[in-house]
Amino acid sequence: MDPLPLTTSRLQIRALRDEDADALYRIYGDPEAMRYVGSTGKARTREQTRKSVAGFIADRARHGLGLWATDLRASGEMIGMCGLIPVAGTGPDVEVVYVLEQPAWGRGYATEMARACLDAGFASFGLERIIALAYPANGPSIRVMQKAGMHPAGTMHAHGHDLVCYEAFADARSGSEPSR
Repeated sequence: MDPLPLTTSRLQIRALRDEDADALYRIYGDPEAMRYVGSTGKARTREQTRKSVAGFIADRARHGLGLWATDLRASGEMIGMCGLIPVAGTGPDVEVVYVLEQPAWGRGYATEMARACLDAGFASFGLERIIALAYPANGPSIRVMQKAGMHPAGTMHAHGHDLVCYEAFADARSGSEPSR
């Protein structure tokens, strides 16, 4: 079942479109925003970002899980991306991910995104367990995991690094499904 769009109090989470590449480049082209993203932690070119968006769209079409655009409800402006993906592209664990442009940092959007993705993963996809991973130095991301109701699960080697791992279980969630 396709859970999109997801609507939270301030955000609309929807399927990515090819034309989202320019908005995503505000994040992917920013070295600070990319410092803890992926295996390299490096900014990407506009062309690399365009190819990433095309790949994300294709992955979602193949697997159902994927990365989704996040827009502000008030303006419709895309400020980030979130979703559920198999760890390192292969699983078996499924990871909740979130990334925001710098002007949106520190406003609680990442927590709102993570909670909506967790709810969709448990309700729409029937997942029993979802993890989140972060570089140990990425304190803000770890706080998002905690505020989203996830619990420490040690470390995991993924994306070429030893990462902090948090987890959430379907039977432990007591929130409601995000509205559609």
